[in-house]
Amino acid sequence: MRAPSNSGSLYCNYKKTFSIILLAACDAEYRFILTDIDGYGSINDSGTLRESKFGHKLATNSLNIPRREEIPECTNNIEFPYFFVGDAVFPLSEHIIRSYPGILLSEEKDNFNKRLSRARRLIKNTFGVLAARWHILYQTIVTNVELVELITRTCVCLHNWLMHSRSYCPTSFVDGENEDNGQWRQEVPQPLQSIRLRAGNARHNLYYLRDELARYLNEEAKI
Repeated sequence: MRAPSNSGSLYCNYKKTFSIILLAACDAEYRFILTDIDGYGSINDSGTLRESKFGHKLATNSLNIPRREEIPECTNNIEFPYFFVGDAVFPLSEHIIRSYPGILLSEEKDNFNKRLSRARRLIKNTFGVLAARWHILYQTIVTNVELVELITRTCVCLHNWLMHSRSYCPTSFVDGENEDNGQWRQEVPQPLQSIRLRAGNARHNLYYLRDELARYLNEEAKI
């Protein structure tokens, strides 16, 4: 968007353009189920989550997330929390699972990362379809911040409503399970800009849960 008057660097992101932040989650049908549209473009990843309404509700356990459960047929009898699948910009937390960092990983960790990558493909394609169908979102919007937020929110609502129509999102418009071949990629000059990656720490028990989930997916839930 155009730099708001008297805003200084509040909306200036790491690419030196001006933006607000759309924090979102989606379902398996490429529909947004949660959005938070009001973050300053200058906020880093941990700040984005911490300052958002979503992050506050997540931290205070007020999102009505189901209680921990044992995974059926899992032999370790551990109760796992329900997770949002996040990418590397978000910290590992009670309800956010992310990939193992690094390149030289064990086969088990590498397979786990591939599983999560396939899951993240859903939100990547949801944003891709949104941008491909509503071109205003990857252009510089010349108006005030409040109207930019309203335009973004309207595009999200219309996207969800139109996802019921095959003409809006035919099967070939999104990526396959293992291929980045969705037609939306031909219509979007570049993906919607992500927020910046910063290093972060997680509690030891969260690493343990991720390790146990990786073990389960490799040994007991192979596909």
